[in-house]
Amino acid sequence: MNGLWFALFVGLVIYLFIKKKKKFDQSEAAGNTTSGENTEEANEANLMRITNKVGRHFMTRSYDAAIKLINENINNYQGEQKAQLLNQRGGIYSIKGDNEAAYNDFKEAYGLDNNVTNLTNFVEVLVKTKRVDEAKPIAEQGLKNPNLSSSDKKTLTEALNG
Repeated sequence: MNGLWFALFVGLVIYLFIKKKKKFDQSEAAGNTTSGENTEEANEANLMRITNKVGRHFMTRSYDAAIKLINENINNYQGEQKAQLLNQRGGIYSIKGDNEAAYNDFKEAYGLDNNVTNLTNFVEVLVKTKRVDEAKPIAEQGLKNPNLSSSDKKTLTEALNG
């Protein structure tokens, strides 16, 4: 009887391994990068876990680890969710002084989701990179939003005043 249970257990382990391997192979064939240990399946709960992990890396100034985590997962997301990760990565690049990388991330995030946070971050990096002519129309658009915080309003007003 023990031999039967053992055989069933081994069979179950092999079945689960093959099932997971098949899912992995299909994901790789679709162009997803799932080989990293920090790669999460794309869904809202996992996005929250990723952003929380990035936040912990940020708080400990482990910026490269945060960027690596985002890079391992960003292509699994689209739209607003991808914009959220781009916005986080852009902020980290900005802190590290890589304003061109920050510009690219904030621009893409704003293109995917033009919410106030993405708009303000994009305008800030435009000013930092001396792209004031590009910043002004975006800042004007942002100032029309009645729900701006006072700090966002200040940032956008300063961008307009050059």
